[in-house]
Amino acid sequence: MPIPSAELLAEVPALDDQAAAAIHELHAQLVAERADRERLQSELDLRNSALDSARSHVMVVDVCRERWVIVYANRALAADHGYEPSELIGRSPAMLVPAADNAGAFEQITAAVRDGTTTGNLEVLSRRQDGSRFWAGVVMAPVRSETGHIFYYVGVGANITAKLAQQREQRELQEKLYGEMRERERMAIELRLAQKLESVGRLAAGIAHEINTPIQYIGDSVSFLQSAQADLDRLLKAYRGAIDCTSALDAASRTEKEIDLEFLSREMPKPFERTLEGVERGSAVDCAPVRFQEPIEIRLSRLQEGHAVADVLDGRVDLMCDPCCEPSHGLELLGET
Repeated sequence: MPIPSAELLAEVPALDDQAAAAIHELHAQLVAERADRERLQSELDLRNSALDSARSHVMVVDVCRERWVIVYANRALAADHGYEPSELIGRSPAMLVPAADNAGAFEQITAAVRDGTTTGNLEVLSRRQDGSRFWAGVVMAPVRSETGHIFYYVGVGANITAKLAQQREQRELQEKLYGEMRERERMAIELRLAQKLESVGRLAAGIAHEINTPIQYIGDSVSFLQSAQADLDRLLKAYRGAIDCTSALDAASRTEKEIDLEFLSREMPKPFERTLEGVERGSAVDCAPVRFQEPIEIRLSRLQEGHAVADVLDGRVDLMCDPCCEPSHGLELLGET
């Protein structure tokens, strides 16, 4: 309704002072209301322009009706769904977010509207006009009037399909990296175990070498004694043949009986044979001499108690083999005793 101008009011027939004052007051009110309306429209146009320029989705829903309807949708929301903003006004939000695909999200939104609270970050499967779908993140918050009543809910969201795909790729990459790290750790453990077992083998080889050397000495000595005993046997037989029936034969016979020469001749070769057999078994282990850095003596008592092998298994002792060392160098350990 146009507001009468001052010139138009001047043409009105003269009225009494009271009527003129009332008309002028009404004119002033109409001018003020028109200015307020223009200001509000300007602010509304500015807000709409700002919301249409935003890349986020903004939608206002009337929740007082039995069937919720959209009363505002910005350009980004409409464009991502394949609509014009005007095509969404008065339509159900379920057209954009099907309830069948988002049952859990709808339950949370319904509970928030019932309690007058803000929802958490929701991931919903949105549907475009052409039927294709994409993932959107949205938060629904109440819009309160001056009296505190809630008639509308505003939803703010964005297309998060690319973000979800990136997060999925990152999770897959992390899982792959974790898998490689676990595999490397497993291989490192197996390598350490193999090194410990190798060290135990080297320790055992060194101990066997130290045992083998004196056994060889014993074997050589026993072989010599066995050969000497056989020579004495032959000499004794030669003496017996040379001695005729003389008085010396009687003395020799008495001596043979005293020392039981027949028993000695029969039994003495047996210990030699048993000793040589044992020496051969002990010498079966033939290994290269073992040398270790930072010489530390291995006492026989520790070997008997099994501490040296336990030290190797626990990683307190490391063993290094040097085929160039002399047998007399013996065993030496690298590390702590």
